[in-house]
Amino acid sequence: MFGKPKKARKQLKNLDVTKHKKTSSKLIGFEVVKNVIRMTIIQGNDIIYGERLLEGTIIKRDKLRNAEELSDAMRSLSKELGVSGGHVVYHLNNQTVLIQELALVTGKSEKQIRQTLFLELGDSISLPFSSPKFELLVANQQPINSSARSKKKASQQVAEMGESQELVEKEDAITYIVTSEDLLIELGDCIVKAGLKPTAVEFSALAFTRCFENKIDFTRNFMLVELTAGAATMTIFEVGIPIYVQYEDYNSVGWRYFHDGDELTYFFNDEKESVELNKLIIVIEQLTYYYQTNLSNNQDIHNIYVTGDHPWLVGRLKQMMEEALQSPVSMLQFPDAFPPKYLLSLGLAMKEV
Repeated sequence: MFGKPKKARKQLKNLDVTKHKKTSSKLIGFEVVKNVIRMTIIQGNDIIYGERLLEGTIIKRDKLRNAEELSDAMRSLSKELGVSGGHVVYHLNNQTVLIQELALVTGKSEKQIRQTLFLELGDSISLPFSSPKFELLVANQQPINSSARSKKKASQQVAEMGESQELVEKEDAITYIVTSEDLLIELGDCIVKAGLKPTAVEFSALAFTRCFENKIDFTRNFMLVELTAGAATMTIFEVGIPIYVQYEDYNSVGWRYFHDGDELTYFFNDEKESVELNKLIIVIEQLTYYYQTNLSNNQDIHNIYVTGDHPWLVGRLKQMMEEALQSPVSMLQFPDAFPPKYLLSLGLAMKEV
């Protein structure tokens, strides 16, 4: 049913990334993109990674398709990589991610903030999905650890934050990420059925920035553009905190993954991709103007960082963006020794839990 995975090993110390503190268990960074799953594991200074090709698209909008096939593929790949029974960090579906801000939080505990959010989510914020799940993001404070929980039965596990009783200080407003809880539970169930343990969930932009902590200026406002398989996610950061996200399906139907012998590869039409990328660049330019005029007090986007596994990232695309955009453009990639398609799963595996 599944194609042969490509398993490889690289050295973390050769990639110029910050090694985070050790956790009690090895974490598996798990990514889903179209009809491909990818896993990355950090063992000491070694990075082990691999992928599987499935028969059809895994997630369509916020619905999981063919969960049994997905669980079988995860079980097979984790066994191939030698991490059966491991702890998994997986990512939110960017099509269903919203970032919101809640004002007047100084002196409130996290429990009080969450109660206020439940009221606001049900009353004044329109969501493109049911059963919202959210995570709080507080500037200049340590991230609050995630923990697994069960819903209806023990196998339905999904990571969520604990309710800290500490008061939020020196913050007039707090940022939170909202996403679809139902999809997280479905993915958590698949992970459990694969013999693995769902440990945490992560917004992809945070995972990517973790890979490039030494290359991003977090003291300035910036936009991170993620390009993967004809889809783009643009996230605006202020003081290292994401404050706005926008997802664009600019040409995903034009991309497909397939096996060429034992190698997993992709195809897209160059002319079509070029046309659609130029349209996307216009959207990025409009988003920088929207930030300046609507989201901030006439502030600028100082840098646009672009990452992902698009093959044009360093050459052709960089030139296209530099010619069209006012803000400086920087492409975030590791040396050729590490395949860029595993960047997201690497950032997930680096999460502290």
